[in-house]
This record gives sequence, structure tokens and C-alpha cells, in this order.
Amino acid sequence: MQLDQTITHADFTFTVIDGGKYLWQIVEGIELKEKVNAKTGQTDRSYWVPVQVCGVIPGESKDMNAVASGAKGIMFINPSKASGAKQFNALLNAAGLMAPMLQTFGAQIDEYSPQVQGFLKQNLVGKVVKLTHELKETIKDGVENKNMNFLDIDSAVPGAGVGATQGVAAPGVPGINGINPATGQSW
Repeated sequence: MQLDQTITHADFTFTVIDGGKYLWQIVEGIELKEKVNAKTGQTDRSYWVPVQVCGVIPGESKDMNAVASGAKGIMFINPSKASGAKQFNALLNAAGLMAPMLQTFGAQIDEYSPQVQGFLKQNLVGKVVKLTHELKETIKDGVENKNMNFLDIDSAVPGAGVGATQGVAAPGVPGINGINPATGQSW
């Protein structure tokens, strides 16, 4: 690669897909991020949970080619806030990890402890969940941005959590019984 001091701008966008319900696989890179809140001076902590679309749901997914797009997103979860605690619990239930979490730590946890962080990193990666999202368009500094705003989470694998459903997944996604949209065949 040639280094070039004259290049100062580049496009770092990623693919977004039409809003709707899709199957998303949690991928490597779960992190606990800290940021000082400018208004309060307090440190806000959030788990960043990266996901990649891995399946479509007939009648609920608007983009039937979403898997080919390679769309990625990040769920931001701050369990110290009421809404974040609800998201944290919903994620564990949808991923089928609530029972192992309870068995390992009990009902009252320190959500930011190294042990909980380790459990999440070790057990969430590879899990598939059903996420509903909408596209939000914003303009900042004259640049139009499209962001995926995740609204709801549910189980994608029958029996894995509360409200389990089936969808159409990419071949090779563990634990998913689906239909290949290109051929109509089950796998």
C-alpha cells in the first residue's frame, strides 16, 4: 500500500437495510465502553454488541436480499438505566442465556463486573436473534446519514427464549431452520 499525505477524507459508511424484522447474528467485538456525560460529569457505561444480518423473515423483512448486503449494526445497551436493564434482560432471553446467567450469577448481578463481561463475550457471540429496526435519517454538518435504530428483540430459535419464532436464515447459521429465498428449499 502506498502512503499518501494528501488524502484527508474518505467514505467510511456501511450498508444499511430497509427497516423491518430480520435475523441478526451477534459477532465478535462485544465491548464495554465508557464516556463522560458532558451535562452531568458522570461516566456512562454501555455494552456495544455488534451484529450482522444473517436471515430474512418472509412477510416481515422488507429487503429479501439483506443477507447478501452484509449489513452490520451495533446494539448499545446501558444496563444501569431502566431502559437498558430491560434491553439487557431481553437480549439474554432472546439469546437463550437467561437460565445460564441466573445459574452462574444468581438474580442480582453487578452488570459491569469482569465476570459478567466475560460471560457475555464468551456466550453471546454466534447467537442469532430477531431484531426489528427502523431507518432514521439525520443531517449533521450538511451530511445526510441513515442510521438503523433497533426497536425490539425476540428469540429467533424455537424454544431458545421468550416468544420464539422461525425465520429464513443463511445456510450454515447454527440453530436456525430456514428457507433459502433463492431456491425455496429448506435447510
